[in-house]
This record gives sequence, C-alpha cells and structure tokens, in this order.
Amino acid sequence: MSYIHEALKKAQVEKDVQSPRYESLMAAPGKKSRSAWKRAVFWTLPFCLIILLAVLTFSWLSFKEQPALVTTGKISKVGARELKPKKEIPEPNVQELFLKAKNFQKNGLMTEAEQWYQKVVEADPGYVPALNNLGVIYLHGEKYSGARMYFEKAIRLNPGYVDPYYNLACLFAINGNTEQGLRYLRKAVSMHPQAKDWAGKDPDLGNLRSLPAFGEIIQ
Repeated sequence: MSYIHEALKKAQVEKDVQSPRYESLMAAPGKKSRSAWKRAVFWTLPFCLIILLAVLTFSWLSFKEQPALVTTGKISKVGARELKPKKEIPEPNVQELFLKAKNFQKNGLMTEAEQWYQKVVEADPGYVPALNNLGVIYLHGEKYSGARMYFEKAIRLNPGYVDPYYNLACLFAINGNTEQGLRYLRKAVSMHPQAKDWAGKDPDLGNLRSLPAFGEIIQ
C-alpha cells in the first residue's frame, strides 16, 4: 500500500509540476499576438503621421503657387445691379400750365397768373401766347419795359400773331406815344379786322380816341 501511495503521490507531484508548463505554453501564443500588435501599432503610427505631414505640405505649396487674381477694372455684375437708373422727369404739359395761368388771370389773380405763365415759358421758351400774356400782366402792373420786352419777343417768334401788336398799341398810348400807338394799332387791324372792336371799347387807348387817325383806323 505504501508503495502504491508513494507512486500516486509522485504522480500527483509530477502532474502539478507539468500543469504550469502546459498553461505557460497555452498562454504563450496570446502574449506573442499582443506583442506583435503593439509592435505593428508602434511602427504604423509614425508612418501615418509622416504621410499626413507630406499631404499637408504639398497642399500648402500648391496653394502658395496659385497666381494672384488680376483686377481688370470692370464693374462686376453685383456692382452693376447696385447702380440705380436715373428717374426720368416727365415733361410738363405746357397746355395745362397755360390754361391754369389763364384761369388765374381771368379771375384777377395776377400774381398767381404770372407765376404760372413763367412756368410755361420755362417749359417752352417759344410759347408765344404765354409771352404775350406776361406782357399784359406787366402792362397792367405798370412795368412797361418788361411788358414791351415780352410783346416784342412774341412778335419775333411769331410775326403773324396779332395780340402783341395790339398790346404794343395800348402800351404806347398809355405812355403818351400816340404816333407809335397808332402805328401798332393800324398793323393789328390790318392783320385781324376784329381788332377794331377791341379798340372801340379799350380804355387803354383813351389817348388815341381824340385823334382823327384813330377814327380812320377803326371805321
């Protein structure tokens, strides 16, 4: 029995001694795998960093070598859109301005009438009826030099327009220049026989009525 016991004991001891070796052998491949992975990571990481630095360096050099943009001085489309077109000012309706001025004159509002006749002349310097009527307003305001200027300008622009001839006859008659008064009155009647009717009732020609030539003109 003791011999068998000793043999079993010895076998157990040998088993215990062999087991760690077996576990060591079993564990060895795992340790070897982990070690290899660490070495791979150790060498791969620097390699990746080197590649990344190379890519960044190449990109920076390529950007630096790009030619600078050259401005041509042309207006860009955005700038062109920002330029607002000038608003066109509509031309005033001269006829409407004239009628408005004439209405003021008809109602005895000479100051307003003069202002609107001036607007007509500003819009159309050759608008003869407005020039003539400005002369009439100046005549009744005793601004004789201004009145004569407007009447004569109207005649120069339209020699066939009778009104300024007749009004010059009135102007000279008021100022006592009967000779010139009769001259312009004769001209007006020759152009427009209806001027006879105007002269027979017009108080501005009072200084001419006593003259024989006046009667001959309006007969």
